[in-house]
Formats: sequence, C-alpha cells, structure tokens
Amino acid sequence: MSRLMMGFFVTVLVAGVSFGGPVNKSEISSTAKWAIHLDAEKFLASKIGRMFIDESANADLKKGLDVLRATIHFDPLKDVKSVTLYGDSYKKDGGVAVLKVRPNAEAANAVEKIIILSKTHEQISFGSRVIHKWIDEKKQKPSVLCFYSPEVTVAGGDVNQVKVAIDLLDGKKDGGKDNTGVMMPDADGFIVACARKDEGKEGPANATVLKNAEWLTVFVRNTGENVDIEAKLGANSEENAKQIEQMVRGIAAFLALSAEQNEAAADIGKALSVNIDKCTVGVNFTYGAEQLYKLIKSHKRPNQKEGQQVPKPSGNASDGVSGNQ
Repeated sequence: MSRLMMGFFVTVLVAGVSFGGPVNKSEISSTAKWAIHLDAEKFLASKIGRMFIDESANADLKKGLDVLRATIHFDPLKDVKSVTLYGDSYKKDGGVAVLKVRPNAEAANAVEKIIILSKTHEQISFGSRVIHKWIDEKKQKPSVLCFYSPEVTVAGGDVNQVKVAIDLLDGKKDGGKDNTGVMMPDADGFIVACARKDEGKEGPANATVLKNAEWLTVFVRNTGENVDIEAKLGANSEENAKQIEQMVRGIAAFLALSAEQNEAAADIGKALSVNIDKCTVGVNFTYGAEQLYKLIKSHKRPNQKEGQQVPKPSGNASDGVSGNQ
C-alpha cells in the first residue's frame, strides 16, 4: 500500500514537470508564501522535455511508468495536464498539490480502492465532496487526497489546507492577486515559481543570497536549442538590491574562473547575466538544452568518475558577468 501510493504520487509530481497548462492565480491561496506551476504542453514540446521523457533512454522511468500503467491504468505521460503546488509555510511536507488530469475513471477508482484498504483510512465529508485521509506507513505522517472532479485532484498532508484548496477551486475564497504576497510572474515558461520572505526557521531566508531579498520569482522556458531561466529578486531598498547584485555577480565570477577545477561550473558562471533596476535584481541564465540535460543527469549518477567533464554549452550562451543586459 505505502510503496505503491508513494510511487504514484512521486511519479505524478515528477510527470507534472512534463505536462500542464497556464497557471491560474485564483487557484493559489493569497496567503501562500511559495508557489510552483508546471506547464505540460510547453515542456513536452521542448527539446529538454523530450529528452527527460524518453523511455528508451531511461530504464528506471520506463519501469516506473509500466508499473503505474499495469496496476492502476494510469499513464502520467498522457493523463497529467498540470501540477500547481503552493504552501503557507516552508515546513517540510507542507503545502498542497492541485493535479489537473484527463478524465480517467478507471485510474481514480483503482487509487481510491488502494487508499480505502489502509487501516488508518478516514473519510471526511466536505460539502458535496469526500476527503480521504490516512497515515503513510513509511513516513508515519498523514496523507490527504480529494478527487475534486474527474479532471482535478487535490493532495496534501493537512486536511484544513486541502479544504482551503477546494474552496479556492469553488470560488468561495479569493486566490492570489497582484496585491497579495503571491507574486506569480506572468511569463510563458514551462516552470513558473514565486516565493516571499519568511522569517521563520523553516524559511529559506538564511541563504546568503536571499538575506536581503523580500521576494523571488523564477520562470524556465526552452526556446530552440537553449533553456532560458530568468529569476528576479526584490529588495526593500536600493541599497539591499545592490548588495544582492554584488553577491550574485561574485558567485558568477567565481564560477567563471573555476575552469581548472570544474569546467561545467565555469560554463554555468559564464552563462549567467545580472542586471539591476532600483530595488529589483534580475538574473538570467541561458544554456544549451542538451548540455543542461546531460549536466542534470550527471549529478544523478553516483558512480560518475572523478574528473569526468560535462559537454560545454552551445556557442550562444550569454556571457553576462561582463555587464548588464
């Protein structure tokens, strides 16, 4: 039970990177401190996306997908359309996931039967909908899921958070708007994300580069041969913005000068560009899609030989350390 359910959710979330649609800000809580939206059509159509979902080149992916297809008649590469994740804190296992899928009654019924078989299963009525709650046998933590509609499933670790997500989908609560803490960018990336400062111990503000930042937005897209990543960090003063800019430029320069120790890191440093506009610092990164894919894959290989180098990016990677763009 635990192993199968965990595999199901992990695969859905991973596959969510591959499938989706534009983000709907009204479906994100206005009190959220972070949010991530994964857009399917754009990723699937991209060069790097096709490499990630190539089953012929990834035996582990094929094995996991075959298990899902055979056991619950669910194919993430065809059924999942988008995943939106958000949370009101940075606590581990916090937040909710809103999965949008193509209607698949057979898969939904199979998953529901597996959940109900759990000894800790509890069924909670919430308006016209049913919320399932059970204890993950491996993590010993609660899991919560609601089949909101044939096309939408809401999952999380807290019943109240799932209820809020349902109310947002119903239009009973106001979602993220321009005047709220959620600053999801209006961008055409296949990954769009935002975060705002949280002074709590769980927050990411202790990271050096983020200490002076009040908010962060990121989007990722793949145009032609290159993957473009654009991040913006907002400070509460121009002085703090300059400190962030100097920190990012220092990191980029350090990476760019480290060719003898790590050629891939040097290429990444050269592909970074930094600019500043009053209280906002922009960081841009352009890297060849194929080279980035190989770089990501290399970090997943525990047996990679020492000194093995990752191919350099294509020639049109930006050299932004030299100045603003």
